[in-house]
Amino acid sequence: MNLFLSVVLGGPSTSRTVVGLIYSLRWDPFSPVKLVPFLSPVFKSPSLVFWVCKVSIGMSSEESRVVVPRNFRLLEELERGEKGIGDRTVSYGMDDADDILMQSWTGTIIGPPGTVHEGRIYQLKLFCDKDYPDNPPSVRFQTRINMTCVNQESGLVEPQLFPLLANWQREYTMEDILVQLKKEMMSPQNRKLAQPPEGNEEGRIDQKGLVLRCCIV
Repeated sequence: MNLFLSVVLGGPSTSRTVVGLIYSLRWDPFSPVKLVPFLSPVFKSPSLVFWVCKVSIGMSSEESRVVVPRNFRLLEELERGEKGIGDRTVSYGMDDADDILMQSWTGTIIGPPGTVHEGRIYQLKLFCDKDYPDNPPSVRFQTRINMTCVNQESGLVEPQLFPLLANWQREYTMEDILVQLKKEMMSPQNRKLAQPPEGNEEGRIDQKGLVLRCCIV
């Protein structure tokens, strides 16, 4: 088995390519080793970031498994979102191109035909914490919507009511979340639910009962 240490040149405003293999080590194949991937920015300028990243190989008695580090995974998702790969009725991208942790994302779902959501465009916020993709992102509708899995006051998608989040697996992606939410819109319990008037995205009531409003300057 080999342990690889790679240097990646990447960032939202630069090409995401592996620059080179630095070195490899060998260990006793009879001694199971498990390493945790990490993201460490070691150099930053306004337009590029260098990340040093361990690509770790966990070893079991019968097989080995490559664990893709968080930043590799998010860069791959970013590329798919930028190129429009996959379901064209959903889209997603980073909120801030200078966010080296790539935590805050915006998603969009076009309401499916044959439902009360047809013709509507729903905007969501997804937040990928440092433990993503081991744990799911938080997902919140910015556009008001009436769905059985969405908190009507905050717009939060309730994990316990949304199976994809409740039974999250590391292989799932933000695109999977958006696609599954679109499928939920088509489900018998949601396809005919009365919806708030369109253009009612400003007001959200927080847990204290205050109305939060945002404006674009």
